[in-house]
Amino acid sequence: MLVLPGDAHVAFVAPAPADALAIRAALMKNDVLAGVRRALIGLEIGRDRYRRRSPRGLRVTYGCNAWADGQCQSKGEFLLARHGNVWRELD
Repeated sequence: MLVLPGDAHVAFVAPAPADALAIRAALMKNDVLAGVRRALIGLEIGRDRYRRRSPRGLRVTYGCNAWADGQCQSKGEFLLARHGNVWRELD
């Protein structure tokens, strides 16, 4: 949950292509996606621009968040943080 003041104007910004690839690679290590690349079809990746100083090393995704039996079981989000050039999922 992200709580913002009532006058906040939030915009979601697409990640750089290199970041998108690295985020997808990080998510492939997640057990609930079972290493299935099809689980990432339609994945949306964004970051907030609430403040100019908002962390550039945080991303939120929306798409399949559980894969089994050859299909997406549920949709939801993953939150990731960048450490250097590596993206890691936050629990």
